Amino acid sequence: MKLARRIVAVGMGVLTTCLLSTAPASAIDRVECGAHDDFLRIWTGAGTSGPTQVVCFRNAGEADVALYAVGLVRAGNNKNVVITYQKDLGGVYKDHIMSRYGRWDILNEIGPVHKIERIKIIL
Repeated sequence: MKLARRIVAVGMGVLTTCLLSTAPASAIDRVECGAHDDFLRIWTGAGTSGPTQVVCFRNAGEADVALYAVGLVRAGNNKNVVITYQKDLGGVYKDHIMSRYGRWDILNEIGPVHKIERIKIIL
């Protein structure tokens, strides 16, 4: 009986270690923008009749998001930022890579983006 408990305990320890070591790190936080220019900033509501809103993120990692009618992105003080976006509803998804303090003026370059689906921040 004691041997069986030890085997189960060892097995659970190995399983926990495997699960923790393979889980992806995702420390990205959505934050209030305030006066910070070092956060990733994304302007939504471009080309719509509604108000434009600014959404900010900080810390390294990856996150699935659903940001629509995006017109402008600023990378902030991040080494690299990868934006996965869909230009038009039903269209293919593409990646746009930005470097530190980069600015992607989507509205003037390609028109508003239908949706940003994923962001990745590398500090």
